[in-house]
Amino acid sequence: MKGKYDCSSLSQGCRRLDECFQTLRNALMVVVIDLQKDDDPQVIFESLNARGEPLLPADLLRNYIFFRATREKLDVEALYKKYWSRFDDEFWREEVKQGRLNRPRSDLFMQHFLSSHQGEDIPIKHLYVEYRHWIESTKPFSSVTVEIETLARQGDDFRRIIAPEKDDVIFELCSFLEAYDIRTAYPLLLAIMDAEPDDAEWKKISRILESYLIRRRELKARFAMPVDCHRLRQEKTLSIYQRNIDRLQSCVDADLVCARTLQTSRPALCSFHQRPCIGRLDEEGHRHAR
Repeated sequence: MKGKYDCSSLSQGCRRLDECFQTLRNALMVVVIDLQKDDDPQVIFESLNARGEPLLPADLLRNYIFFRATREKLDVEALYKKYWSRFDDEFWREEVKQGRLNRPRSDLFMQHFLSSHQGEDIPIKHLYVEYRHWIESTKPFSSVTVEIETLARQGDDFRRIIAPEKDDVIFELCSFLEAYDIRTAYPLLLAIMDAEPDDAEWKKISRILESYLIRRRELKARFAMPVDCHRLRQEKTLSIYQRNIDRLQSCVDADLVCARTLQTSRPALCSFHQRPCIGRLDEEGHRHAR
């Protein structure tokens, strides 16, 4: 019996070994690419992955940015450690809901960052192409180093927006946006943060935005009220809503005055006011105010 058992085990082991060999022989595919002296591995990597296994748009953008950094003979390792390594944190890989879809935070940040500069909606599926076209056609940065520094700084700003600390001056505004599920204001907030307003200016800005968004919501509700009104699910939402409704009429003139004051007192904010996304928001706000 013992001998039979040993032979059976050996036979089973041989079969499994043969199956593994056949799998490696027939199912495993290895591609070897011989590069010439002038070939760039980053370009080849980008081309293969853009058409094969889908990568995150943020991954493609990272490769594109560091490919250009390599061409400029910059210290890529130092740039990565100082500026880009933060984007490899699990926080940025986590998928969050925007509209009907779930997307990684890194993709959403790049989408809102690009929208804040171009002043128009950028579909995530076109993010890589749109970003590359923007960089190559308008040359918005003096160097790749400045570009990476800006992305790192605005990445910190975006994290501040979606995960604000309770003692942050923008906490109330960001809680308001989260309660109402308003993501379209993120490009505007990124642009404003780039101007580095102080706490007093942030309070004025928050008041203007909340007032505008509430008025816009109310005007839309008069013509197309949903059956369930998107039921207010949180007490926090209800309190914010009531607080803004109570001051709805009195804020219309006051927030326009505040906006003009900010524009004249802070040249940096004035320059950002010229961006198309902010210009459209201001134009629509004036139309609703009338």
